[in-house]
Amino acid sequence: ITIPFVTWMMVGFFRNLPGVERLATIDGFSKIGTLIRVVIPMAKIGIVTGAIIAFLFAWNEFTFATILVNATPAVTIPPAVGGFMFNVPEPANLSAALAYSLVPPFATVYLLQQYIAKMNIVEPLG
Repeated sequence: ITIPFVTWMMVGFFRNLPGVERLATIDGFSKIGTLIRVVIPMAKIGIVTGAIIAFLFAWNEFTFATILVNATPAVTIPPAVGGFMFNVPEPANLSAALAYSLVPPFATVYLLQQYIAKMNIVEPLG
């Protein structure tokens, strides 16, 4: 479910970018050069925001992780935390598991919040 949502979001973001591909071609850039030197720097905020949303959606995917790792020794963090409620009913272990499972998403959003705040701002070229 993450890939279609992020693709839909990125299509909307790329449609709102100004049309400078033709101007870059006039300046002598090839299609790859236009992509690397013009389009990607203009879209870096949207790309980073899409990556953050994809990471958070994947991190919180409890249902698919539970179904796919059923009867295997591999366990991801969301089903492991859910297992603490039934296998080890000690509140201290459950709260420690919840705290450790929340650190990566919070750290990711905290470190990349400047890109999320700038999502609607398109930086000028140059």
